[in-house]
Formats: sequence, structure tokens, C-alpha cells
Amino acid sequence: MRFFFNIRDGDTLIRDDEGLMLPDIETAREEARSSAQELAVEEFKATRHVDGRVIEITDPQGRVIETVPLKSILH
Repeated sequence: MRFFFNIRDGDTLIRDDEGLMLPDIETAREEARSSAQELAVEEFKATRHVDGRVIEITDPQGRVIETVPLKSILH
């Protein structure tokens, strides 16, 4: 199945137009957590806050399956 990983920051949405073919939602969750970790590190290096930013895992129809807050990977 193709999963998309959009980045949402409040009302701002950066869409993933390509997505990734992955075998299941658990693999998509792992991908989202990995991406969240990489993004959080970049934001901290640039001294920007990650509060409120999330990665939205969506299906090809744009339905949000799950969200992974960047802040969640810090715990």
C-alpha cells in the first residue's frame, strides 16, 4: 500500500506528493517516527521549536491514518 507522510504545523501543511510503497501500517509508523526524529534534530540545530508539528500518515485518498508528533520522539 502507498502511504504519504505530510508535515503539519498548525494550519500549514507540507504535502508528500510521492509517498512510499510499504507493506503495512506498522512499517509506515516506523518510517514516520524515523522521519520525525530526523526533522526534530534539524529543527533543534536551527534552534526552532517542534511543538505542534506532526507527521500525518495518510492513505492515497488523503485520509489521515495516524499522526506522529515530533515532540513525541523526544520522550
